[in-house]
Amino acid sequence: MPIQAYSAKNGAGLSEREIEILQMVKDGLLSKEISEQLYISTNTVNTHRQRILEKLDADNSMEAVKYASALGLLS
Repeated sequence: MPIQAYSAKNGAGLSEREIEILQMVKDGLLSKEISEQLYISTNTVNTHRQRILEKLDADNSMEAVKYASALGLLS
């Protein structure tokens, strides 16, 4: 089942990778740990994190986690 997420404010969808990274942030992992688990660079993780904040119009990662949880995107 494809995952589709939409920001309550601007309708921008989160990609499956962005949701995966946001779930890992919620689980308490640092960007370096996420990059090691996903076999991508830390810079790529940080780019995803920045795009998540923009799409959800969040000020920080914890606010983004809160919004995504409220939308039912995170377990």
